[in-house]
Amino acid sequence: MKFITYIQKYYHSFRSVTDLKAKGIHFRPSPTESLMDVKFTSNFLYAQVQLPFWCVSVNSKVFFLNIIAFEFSPNNLTCCEVTAYMHFMKSLIERPEDVKELREKRILITMLGSDEEVLSVYKEINTYWGFNDHIYHDVKEKIQSHYNSKRKTWIAELIHTYFRSPWTILTFLAAFTLLCLSSLQTCYTVYPKSDK
Repeated sequence: MKFITYIQKYYHSFRSVTDLKAKGIHFRPSPTESLMDVKFTSNFLYAQVQLPFWCVSVNSKVFFLNIIAFEFSPNNLTCCEVTAYMHFMKSLIERPEDVKELREKRILITMLGSDEEVLSVYKEINTYWGFNDHIYHDVKEKIQSHYNSKRKTWIAELIHTYFRSPWTILTFLAAFTLLCLSSLQTCYTVYPKSDK
């Protein structure tokens, strides 16, 4: 029973940046470079995750593997922040499209040739199931709450599906305005203003 409670508390069903974007969660670079500066904000129509920017190069894999090995050393007094950050990022990056989205938002700056190479760097780093994963637990819970909200995700999917470009928004507003004006004209025709 204790294991099931643990799974319910720490399991998150969201999968990737592109999946979250389809549910109305967008990504922005955080104002600082600290790996601990990961924030989630949500309102009626929009949610945002702020992530610190990171430069991915040919040395990134070796760098992260060495830091993770240091964090797992017996005499280490840190809280495994880098391991937790990498585990969180690995949960967000599943496909090259996820890397592209983060790169376009200037969260990932890549010195590699393609998004597939960046994806392979993240996938090849073992985070040992996110040791000390409680660092980002609050952010994950807020993301999961937004992800599970039917109202917020319905609105986000509506916007994502039908209002992807400014032209569709303008067309909708023009059609709505014409419908309102036509209704007003019909009302004034049926019920003319009386002259008293």
